[in-house]
Amino acid sequence: KLRCERLAHSTSQLTCAYAKQEKDLKRLRHERDKALGEFNSLKAKKQANEADRQRIEQLYNDLLKRSGEEQKKIYAANQKLEKTLRAEFTAQLNEILAERQSKYDAEKQEMLQSIKEAYEMKLEAYRTKLSQMTNEVDAANEKANLAEEQSEELRKSNESLVSERNGHLK
Repeated sequence: KLRCERLAHSTSQLTCAYAKQEKDLKRLRHERDKALGEFNSLKAKKQANEADRQRIEQLYNDLLKRSGEEQKKIYAANQKLEKTLRAEFTAQLNEILAERQSKYDAEKQEMLQSIKEAYEMKLEAYRTKLSQMTNEVDAANEKANLAEEQSEELRKSNESLVSERNGHLK
């Protein structure tokens, strides 16, 4: 009965620990989902920046098309200037986009590294806790087995003393 109680107590402790680990796992999943949301947000910003660049370029092209007659009149004089401005505009835009992409990549890498480190720390903590709990259960089982053996030896000793006494009484 004592062994059963100890085993039940050990099982209860393991169940509680398992429930705690489940709770921690849910929290880690929530953190992962949150980080993934932030990652997707950064991705959306990148796409928005690309869309803005395309929209600006489209607006610029539309403006050129709408200028019609005026553009035709001054086209020759402005052709060289337009090419220069377009090249400068594209170069600046490319610089801005490259800078944003670089920042995005750095933030993404930093976020992924911090997520990886957090998971590695949590996994190591869980491994340590699980090892500790396994050792505790093994120790409890050894104690229970030793107590059972001692109980059996005491029972045999008592039986032997009782039969010795009964033999002397007859």
